[in-house]
Amino acid sequence: MSSGIFSTAVLLKSILHFSRTGPQIQDEIRQHYSMYTVYALTRLYFWCLVTCFIIALPGTSLLSIYFSSAPPIPEGFTSISGTIIGCLAGLISIAIISARQFLHYLFYNPGLIMTSLNFDPMRLNPLFDRLTKLRLHSLDAFLLGTYLWAYASIFTALAAQDNLLIAITLSLIPFVYVATAASISLKYKSSTKPSNKKQKGDLPQQRPNILMIGSDTLRADHLSAHGYKRNTTPFIDDLANKGVYFKNCFVPIARTAPSLTSLFTGCWPDTHKIKTNYCSEQQVDAMKTPGLGNLLTKYGYQTSVISDWAGSDFGKFDFGFSRKDVPDDQWNLKYLIRQGPKDIRLLLSLFCHNPLGKRLLPEIYYLAGVPLSEQLGQATRREIDFLAKQSQPFLLNVFMGTTHPPFSSNYPFYEKYADTEYTGKSRFCMSRLTTPEEIIESQQEPKEAFDLDQVIALYDGTIRQFDNEVEKIITHLDQVGLRDNTIVVIYSDHGIDFFEGDTWGQGNSIASDASARTPLIIHAPSTENSKIVPNKVRSIDIMPTLLELAGITIPDTIDGASLAPALHGKNAPSKLPIIYETGLWLAPPPKQRLHHLSYPDIFHLIEIPDKKTGTLALKGEYVKAIENARDWFVWVDNWLLKCYPLESGPQFELYNTADDPRCNNNIIHQKRDIVIKLAELKART
Repeated sequence: MSSGIFSTAVLLKSILHFSRTGPQIQDEIRQHYSMYTVYALTRLYFWCLVTCFIIALPGTSLLSIYFSSAPPIPEGFTSISGTIIGCLAGLISIAIISARQFLHYLFYNPGLIMTSLNFDPMRLNPLFDRLTKLRLHSLDAFLLGTYLWAYASIFTALAAQDNLLIAITLSLIPFVYVATAASISLKYKSSTKPSNKKQKGDLPQQRPNILMIGSDTLRADHLSAHGYKRNTTPFIDDLANKGVYFKNCFVPIARTAPSLTSLFTGCWPDTHKIKTNYCSEQQVDAMKTPGLGNLLTKYGYQTSVISDWAGSDFGKFDFGFSRKDVPDDQWNLKYLIRQGPKDIRLLLSLFCHNPLGKRLLPEIYYLAGVPLSEQLGQATRREIDFLAKQSQPFLLNVFMGTTHPPFSSNYPFYEKYADTEYTGKSRFCMSRLTTPEEIIESQQEPKEAFDLDQVIALYDGTIRQFDNEVEKIITHLDQVGLRDNTIVVIYSDHGIDFFEGDTWGQGNSIASDASARTPLIIHAPSTENSKIVPNKVRSIDIMPTLLELAGITIPDTIDGASLAPALHGKNAPSKLPIIYETGLWLAPPPKQRLHHLSYPDIFHLIEIPDKKTGTLALKGEYVKAIENARDWFVWVDNWLLKCYPLESGPQFELYNTADDPRCNNNIIHQKRDIVIKLAELKART
């Protein structure tokens, strides 16, 4: 009964303060999914009931044992009284265990709390200020000790009454409960014994393994290997010092789906046709460009991909991975509806971030903004153990949302660079990013609306956590004896602007290249000399590079160029054209040029072509307007041509970045021949 009362109260509060993830859409669409919304709430309510029933057991079972050992029931004590007391015992158990989980996540993984919090996070500051590891461990010891003491007392009473069998049977309950809770929470430990490190000459003659580790929204210039002021990437720095660091790598569009598609097909977006995150099933099916996994499979590779909420595109698009540990498509209304309103979502989140929760409630486990770096690291090491036992070479791609907004991370990373005196709304992660409306509004805010120093400190903390997971993965690769025959790639899908130009966010502007520039580090068994390559390269060059390093012929359909010469002690290709376009704006960015071509905000752009699947896609009537409104630049050698589409026609700017690296001197009227040449290059791609 207690579980029913508590779950119903949470459900009613959730409905009263209803909110959900994902964009709000037209009334007729919302009405179409009204019954699905009821189904989703009923499903969450059921799992809430199950969860509350389980965590009510310690209290109710303790009370049951007590009555079994108690003296005769007092006169006037009715079954109703027993029910009420039993209900109270269950509610107390639910409250204590839920509070314990809340406190632990608030300290160790506050992003999980913030993502589903329904009130001002600053109200948690007094509570958070009192949390320490010692106090949390002491609380756990006190609760467990009190519980076991109560069981021991009742067990003694039952044994004294010659109810030994009942005593033993009932006393097993807490131990089964604790063992079950521990089993679904234990961290992964490798079952593969570390092997003696092999020399290159001892390895079997086979193609090299490929391990790719990426993080969403990772800026190149925030790596300490790049010269950043903070020591954000000590292990990645060491990896760069032993391999080749391409210091100026650019993506074609700073949005996840088009960028990853370009990276894993080696083609420009105009070739593979994926230019936004909102792609219908027809667009996905129409993409015929083979992925890296497709090509490697033909040459005997085992291919695997592991990701969190940031990498659902690996499940949506066919890049040729045969083994997938990724979430369902996040750009799907039915999936977003299943995540439910904040209150019930928060309660379930406290108990489902474990393997059982991942299986039963994946939409809660993979909730956007919740750090899953440790879980991904554990899953990657498990997969390496599996791949180490195979006779085939492998491609293992791991893509993390660790450095993606709202920049939440685990303890101690979220406080590593933050000001200890800061107590504002962005204390744990960037504020105002928990609903679609907040995200849209924040895209239009000026710099003054953000606690930018704190936000950047949080971002740098996420980078340090990514570096920590990379170290664990590479160390494990070494322990199983695979590192000497494995190509390691560190990459990202795009960076992010922090008002270096005129806005913040991913791919909204060409005023700076902060979104376009990403880290690229490659260490291969054949690497002859470590080096930093200053030449401008592209993410579309990664796939042909890996194919050449694996001894596989590069197909003519690939637009990118191989960078393998740089790993063989030769010069990297030079004067590769960098072509970059802005992404789909959620709303017009601040300080956008007067009379710039535009289109409505994201709420008006989205439709659901197939209501059965629920996939979010762009309305056909806006596709051309979106394409026409993209800012773009072409950068070849020292010449940078920028284009801003205005209502009166395109406005071009030309800069010589050798003499004018900050692009302050527009020389468009002095070099017409170069303008024509670069514009034609953009038109051809």
